[in-house]
Amino acid sequence: PYTNEWAVTVQRNISAFLGAKFIYVNRRSFEQPFAREINLTYDENGKAAFVKNKAFSSIFYLTNAERRDYQSFEFHLEKLLNRNWELNSNYTYSKSFGVTEDILGTLGSSSDFTFIPEPGFLDNDQRHQVKISLLNHFPKQQFRLGTAINWESGLPFSVLYRYVDPILGPVEGYRGEGRNAYRNSAHWRVDMSFLRDFKFNRGSAPASLEMRNILNEPFIGNQEAFIDTFSTGSVGNRGAGNAGATADVVRRPFLSFGREWEFAFKYKY
Repeated sequence: PYTNEWAVTVQRNISAFLGAKFIYVNRRSFEQPFAREINLTYDENGKAAFVKNKAFSSIFYLTNAERRDYQSFEFHLEKLLNRNWELNSNYTYSKSFGVTEDILGTLGSSSDFTFIPEPGFLDNDQRHQVKISLLNHFPKQQFRLGTAINWESGLPFSVLYRYVDPILGPVEGYRGEGRNAYRNSAHWRVDMSFLRDFKFNRGSAPASLEMRNILNEPFIGNQEAFIDTFSTGSVGNRGAGNAGATADVVRRPFLSFGREWEFAFKYKY
């Protein structure tokens, strides 16, 4: 396995305290490890037909057939400390494309449960990201106030079908839309920090208060939506409303929510 990465950076000072920077990143990974299922036979459409060795449910063959591509455009606007405030902001537009995120990503194009690797957006594909960090200094009062605002577009996720085949056993695959065809909602996050220096005759005591996720905005990470079908019929029959089929959509998101508060105090003498 090997990775080729190159980047172009263009930087310009707009004024004595204000500067802009543009960065383009291109990263391509070749011959990445990928595990292929070799204990199944396939028909002419690539659909699994039956198990070769019934003593094993799965036998994987490790090969270097995976490729991942990533490219991003970043724009930075930075202001140095002047008149008691400084700014650091950036916007990133990126794409992350490949076959699978891990070595055992064996699902295929799946409305017919083929096990042929299907390229698509990776789990870490985040199209837009905006970050703004502002720091205000108050010399007379001897404290600093920091504010961080982040906005991120939603991460992708897949909808999978699952069913139990009388020959193959449990089988799953991507629904007709393909892998990572859906997106979570965008996410806001606002953090603030307060830093104060207390002076004493025989020492000093810096104190800080940090408040994270002030808006209490929940973050939904990569999630998988499964359509579990308890039927031994074909996928087409279940999709057409087979009387013996039952299906439930089950979402398993990665959630992060709640405000966080942190207070720190230190005495120096």
